[in-house]
Amino acid sequence: MSLQNIEHIFVLMMENRAFDHVLGFSPITGTDAVAGKATQVEGVPASGGLNDDANGLPYQTASWA
Repeated sequence: MSLQNIEHIFVLMMENRAFDHVLGFSPITGTDAVAGKATQVEGVPASGGLNDDANGLPYQTASWA
């Protein structure tokens, strides 16, 4: 790939919680801009994750898809 082939660059910046809510279970892949190697979103694990609720008790996350 060369720079002449690039037509668009898209940058999405979100704080971590919003990212997890919107894209946490996403299988988005891409290419590292420096190394040129394949990359993937480091979001919520496929099995879900654990967060603490307001009382400090573990709460299992899950995908709605």
